[in-house]
Amino acid sequence: MKLLCDKKAITDIFDVLELKYECLGQVYVKGWECVHLPNHLFFFEQNADNTETFDLVEMSDEEIWELDKIQTGIVLAKQTVKIESESIIKTDDKDCFIYVRRQDDIDPASFDHFERVVSYKKKKQLNASDLYLFIPGKTEKQSKAWEELPEVNSEFFNIFKDNIQEIIRQEYNSDYVKKLDRKCIGKVTLELEDTVDGNIYYQDAVAGIVKHETGFCIMEIMIPNCSIGGVKLLNYYCGNMLNIRYNNEAYSVEDFMLHLKLRNYGKKRSMVFSYDEMTEEEKINTLANEEFPMGVIGGDFLEKVRCENIAQYDTAEVFVSNETMLENCKDINIFGDERLVYNAIEIFFLELILFQDAAIDKIYIDLQNESDKQRGFRDISNATERYEQLSFDMAQAMRFGDYNQFNFPTVRSSAKRIAECFGLDQVFEKYQVNKELLATMIESNKRKVSERQNRIKNIFLLLISAVSVVATVGEILDAWLSNEQTKVNAYLIALGIVSLGFFVYMLIAFIDAKRNRSIDSK
Repeated sequence: MKLLCDKKAITDIFDVLELKYECLGQVYVKGWECVHLPNHLFFFEQNADNTETFDLVEMSDEEIWELDKIQTGIVLAKQTVKIESESIIKTDDKDCFIYVRRQDDIDPASFDHFERVVSYKKKKQLNASDLYLFIPGKTEKQSKAWEELPEVNSEFFNIFKDNIQEIIRQEYNSDYVKKLDRKCIGKVTLELEDTVDGNIYYQDAVAGIVKHETGFCIMEIMIPNCSIGGVKLLNYYCGNMLNIRYNNEAYSVEDFMLHLKLRNYGKKRSMVFSYDEMTEEEKINTLANEEFPMGVIGGDFLEKVRCENIAQYDTAEVFVSNETMLENCKDINIFGDERLVYNAIEIFFLELILFQDAAIDKIYIDLQNESDKQRGFRDISNATERYEQLSFDMAQAMRFGDYNQFNFPTVRSSAKRIAECFGLDQVFEKYQVNKELLATMIESNKRKVSERQNRIKNIFLLLISAVSVVATVGEILDAWLSNEQTKVNAYLIALGIVSLGFFVYMLIAFIDAKRNRSIDSK
């Protein structure tokens, strides 16, 4: 692949990175200049007053991939061009390209990582890979978390956003999942302290959030061309030892979600697109998220993921563990925007799974809280309304998993297989537990409501009885004072019969209660 650059790029970047290239000669170009930033990023931009001689070099895709660790795709894009009549002309022919700056709000100067990438230049697992980290959750109740989230204009993110929305439109038939909104909150830097060599590693990335109208959301951290090694990053992400630097502040993953007023629900996961040839051991380490396992990984985990290629097409191999989806692509594609478009459909599968996982996890927690209220005999006055809302939430959660809404059978099959490998069956088990618990709580609530209504009825009857007793006593006193002895005797006999009946009833109730206590104690 041919690349247009200048002498400074060759001397200060290519040679320092020890990239292999062939100089094809020089070209004389008007109206363009090559801009160099202090952090070693370089790109072309038009300048009508400039006339300069540039160098034309040829590099392999593998070498360009290494160069792109410096020329980050987050703020720079590749523009295919041809040189004609001393002019740079844009073309679709992928024979020669230049780097150009994206038209967005992310400052290229914030990527101060040249020395770091140079120091990372050693053999590492997943050297050529795009990574995506997913943390599901929900906006905090009764907050304006979504409205208050910062939104940064990012061309890189917008390409992803536009294409995943188009994929949903073409591939998915339900309006339910189409009700999504996406925001880019800007650049983040992932930070980890390596427990093996003691060094601190940094990886630049873009963070975005996708939110469904129900309030469930997913933080998506996008890492094009991971420079520190994909397995290293997964290792510390899975082990909760990854920090996120955002606006000059460092957060754990959980604290970063709280900072954005998002609450974690469900399980965080990751997706890897690898463009290296991978040994079986490297695949297993990636799926296990372990850079340096204690030994060769075996047992149930190995049996589950070994050679389970679930890809529906021959363009890649796809393997999935409970934590990570790995797509090992057969060809290196140096055009990051094309990779971003290709990755979007697979990411949509994961979004559906994580939305469902988050929704069911939240319902489970809510049900546990309601159960605690019942055991504590606390507020059950609006329990019926709360249970109806929980039942509605459960129905909504299950709609995320309606894979029959995919239009094409291959896509439908892929979604189901990924869900199965990600352990969605465990999510369904939690859903069944939720259903049974909710049914039990509804019945319990009905019983408590009935008991409360009966108590009210009994009090009402007692009041009526008291009024009757007052009237009867009044008649007795009136008869006594009027010397109507026969009426008095009749009232006294009736009172004795009622008292005897009440005594017998209380005696039977006492004996029955004693017998029940005796049975319960055995």
